Amino acid sequence: MATAALFDRDRAVLQAAVDRALAINPLHTRSLGTLGLLTTFSGDTVRGVELMERSIALNPRHPGWYLIVPFLHAYQQGDFEAALGSARRIGMPQFVAGHLAAAAAAGQVGTVADARPALDALARFDPRLIQPDGAREVWSRWIWESATVDGLVEGLEKALALTRD
Repeated sequence: MATAALFDRDRAVLQAAVDRALAINPLHTRSLGTLGLLTTFSGDTVRGVELMERSIALNPRHPGWYLIVPFLHAYQQGDFEAALGSARRIGMPQFVAGHLAAAAAAGQVGTVADARPALDALARFDPRLIQPDGAREVWSRWIWESATVDGLVEGLEKALALTRD
């Protein structure tokens, strides 16, 4: 229900689904992580971070994708070093969003050593992902705030510029 509400961009339904899931089991770490992610993507970063932090506190051995939430929070705050640190710790080679995150943050920080492997990984998954329009399409499916998507694409563009031969 919550994921469908995210893709439908229905804030009221998403909020109701989050509240219902929390009422049913406020200690289920996978649910807390998912709810934190979806809430963050919908633009309520403060609540999303709070949910994700609660999940991580309950399960310090959480999946790497949980770190997309602190990545986005730091990125939105303009703390690109912290965003890059979160992206580096994702540690999931098959998780495309992790590579997109690393490329965007590396572009903003200006580190070729982080940008190049992230871009190479994206190119192996799908060469369209290293194009600004392809990255925008992926980020825009999930993230409601266009300013956040614009910033992520800007970071990718900077990463591409850093790694041009």
